[in-house]
Amino acid sequence: MPFYCFTNDAGTKTVLERFPASKRPKTIRRNGETLHFDFAQTARRSGNCFAPWRSGCRLWAIGVHPSQVAEARDHARRHGVDATYDSDGVPTVKSRSDYYKLLKSRGFYDLDRFT
Repeated sequence: MPFYCFTNDAGTKTVLERFPASKRPKTIRRNGETLHFDFAQTARRSGNCFAPWRSGCRLWAIGVHPSQVAEARDHARRHGVDATYDSDGVPTVKSRSDYYKLLKSRGFYDLDRFT
């Protein structure tokens, strides 16, 4: 299933969501906010992340079980990564350097990385 970007009306928040290609909605609601499908962000995103970093990049591929969130937070903190985990165990990072540090600390790497 492909990932799609959805952005709020102000353009200050962008989220990445996964839907079957034939089932992608035009709008979604997250935390009481309406987000609209953003073709430009979807086309521009690279690998699992996209710009802008200020809104945070959710890393679905390296999420943890909800019972392991506290342990994952401690692991990220020990490795100097500024990452937050939601209640579902999905980490969010707000900078490219934290993205790469978190991947490395967890034993993953980005095949789309250019440098």
